[in-house]
Amino acid sequence: MDTGAWEQKKQIWGRVKMGLDKWTMEFFNRVKESVNVTKKNLSLIGKSGIWFVLTLFVGLYQTWIKFITTLVDKETSFLFDTFITDGVLLFFCMVLISSLTIDYHFFRKTFHSELVNNTVFLFVPLFVCICCVVVFCACYYLPESRIDIYAVTIGELIILLLTAIYAVMIKFFSLKKDLNK
Repeated sequence: MDTGAWEQKKQIWGRVKMGLDKWTMEFFNRVKESVNVTKKNLSLIGKSGIWFVLTLFVGLYQTWIKFITTLVDKETSFLFDTFITDGVLLFFCMVLISSLTIDYHFFRKTFHSELVNNTVFLFVPLFVCICCVVVFCACYYLPESRIDIYAVTIGELIILLLTAIYAVMIKFFSLKKDLNK
């Protein structure tokens, strides 16, 4: 084989190899950056979740005291049905969503789009609060014998789940925004 052709093939292979090395390094750098962003976001979601659990604990403090009292004092009882029909979870959800909405709606817009801001800070809280009022009024105005405790429990758990998702999402974006300052 001709030495000139051999040298030319070596140069071409060297350029191809250099291009592949460059592409591979860029690819691995992007993967590494994506992994770091994912780790940071998961950490913020975890912090937001912990914030919600602690808020739930403090927000339902009266309920925890009643529950502990029934464990200590055998003459008092903690009735699950009463806990559900009293609307304790409903009012907790309303207060939490209202406070987050007021805080972020009036003091800092989280999203760039006005449509997203209106959806997140107006329609979702309004929907949850209306659901809370409907469930509470059903428990308050219906005779106790007509209340379907299973349906009310499912309704309250759905409202609590929506509240948890909303609160964790808002806290996540708030923490992320504060981290990027």
